[in-house]
Amino acid sequence: MVARLSISVAFALLALLLAAVGIGLLVAALWLWLATQMAPPLAALVCGITVFAIAGLVALTGRLVLRSRSPSPVAPSALSGAVGGAPSSVAAIIGTELGAAGSNWMKGHTAQVLLAAAGAGFLLGVSPRLRAALLRLMR
Repeated sequence: MVARLSISVAFALLALLLAAVGIGLLVAALWLWLATQMAPPLAALVCGITVFAIAGLVALTGRLVLRSRSPSPVAPSALSGAVGGAPSSVAAIIGTELGAAGSNWMKGHTAQVLLAAAGAGFLLGVSPRLRAALLRLMR
């Protein structure tokens, strides 16, 4: 199962790389054409603004798609009924409540969560010692 996931991720990354190259070539072609119509620095400015405008539209579309999804209903807390119950049921209820609170916090602080995830990914990518320590903790 891990091998299939790895292959899927590899093909997705390859497709993303090819799409980035294709977009780069399209922007270069646009610049070459615009450079015959106007001054080259102005053509570069128009190309840059076009790329940023398209990126903004993609980001806005993604945000609208994510916000339009209705949140999954959270079960009402049954902590009052389980106080005298088994410790595992109390732990499950506490875990559910903490998970819901953490999820709500992350939804409210999306930018900070994304920056933290990107920073953690970068640090894990450049530090073999950190990766080894994390693997030891996970075992």
